[in-house]
Amino acid sequence: MSVSRFLAATALAAMALASVPTLALAQSVPAQSAPIAKADQPYFDLYDSIIGGLDLDQMANQGADAIFDGMARNNAEFAALAKSQPGLKGEFRSVAKPYLSIWVGRTFSMKRGRVAAKFKEHLNPAEARELAAFYGSPLGRKMLRAVGNNLSASNTVDSALKGRSGKVDQNAVRDDEADTVSAAMQDLIPNLTPAEQRQMLALGKTSAFRKLDGVAEAMQSVPDPAFNEIATQEEQKAFAEALGALFRKARARQ
Repeated sequence: MSVSRFLAATALAAMALASVPTLALAQSVPAQSAPIAKADQPYFDLYDSIIGGLDLDQMANQGADAIFDGMARNNAEFAALAKSQPGLKGEFRSVAKPYLSIWVGRTFSMKRGRVAAKFKEHLNPAEARELAAFYGSPLGRKMLRAVGNNLSASNTVDSALKGRSGKVDQNAVRDDEADTVSAAMQDLIPNLTPAEQRQMLALGKTSAFRKLDGVAEAMQSVPDPAFNEIATQEEQKAFAEALGALFRKARARQ
């Protein structure tokens, strides 16, 4: 498997696990539990290894910025407000980030069993352990950082804001995946040492890594929890009130 294919598979896997739930992107798909026997710990370990390489704080910031930028692209009044007050984006991030951090964390917890079940469909325990060891290694962490640093959500946000009831066009999701892979490759590949390149080539010959792109694609079938499952009514109300107060304050400054 080439570095580019491997990175593409990693990006798909990371994005499947790391979607940022927001009011703008709320989905109506209900969460389904999938109990796993304790003997299947290698699949949970693989999930935890991937999640452990993602920066939750960074993801919350990226989610807030993606929503803000999407609102500016899709609402002329908001665009004018944002342009006249360059600091508004930072204020929006400060308000939204605490909520997004909580909701992303809950999403990870709720998807853990379902994702582990999907891993089990495609990998044997030894392969799951091999992948978990890689993602916990310095090179694996480096790869996940490249993906996390370059996660794109602009097409997804635009689709959610333009669509009905926050529904997202899957073509928009795929466009963001392609943008993420392209940017992550430009970030990662020039910075691989000769030793890391040799490690990638060796890993690409194993059965676990030959299956990874298929596993990543299968991950796309694991639905996110419904927004009401990860955000309490109290949190939703508090979030809406906080944003309302922020925008009233911004308008008063004009």
